[in-house]
Amino acid sequence: MKEYNYAGIVKLVQDRLWNKGDLDLVERHYDKDCILHATSGDLRGAEGIRNAVVEIRASFPDWHEKLEDIFASGNKVCFRHTSTGTHQGTFMGCAASGNRVEVREIGIVLFRKEKIVEHWAMFDLLGWLTQMGAKVNR
Repeated sequence: MKEYNYAGIVKLVQDRLWNKGDLDLVERHYDKDCILHATSGDLRGAEGIRNAVVEIRASFPDWHEKLEDIFASGNKVCFRHTSTGTHQGTFMGCAASGNRVEVREIGIVLFRKEKIVEHWAMFDLLGWLTQMGAKVNR
């Protein structure tokens, strides 16, 4: 049975896909029917992942995810990272503010062979919106 370096795949996807916008990694490492359960709502399929990357990178052209911790067990990887970027395009209904944002996230990824089939992403959505300048009733 072939063994996969799941933590290595997560690092590669984070660096090349999310940090640099290399969309070829979507088809290579996400199952076509994958599900991303995010604080802001679910994304379905490789096309949903592709669209999310395009939207993030259009709104935050300098988007960067810095890996803080990563742990793998079997076919699951848990990681913690901090994302930063400058809000230069409309995102989640918020017009570009020019504000620098910092968002902390914890993620768990489930693999089937070398493909991500499910991903849980928990981040501070309220903090992110507030940093972009959204008026939020608390």
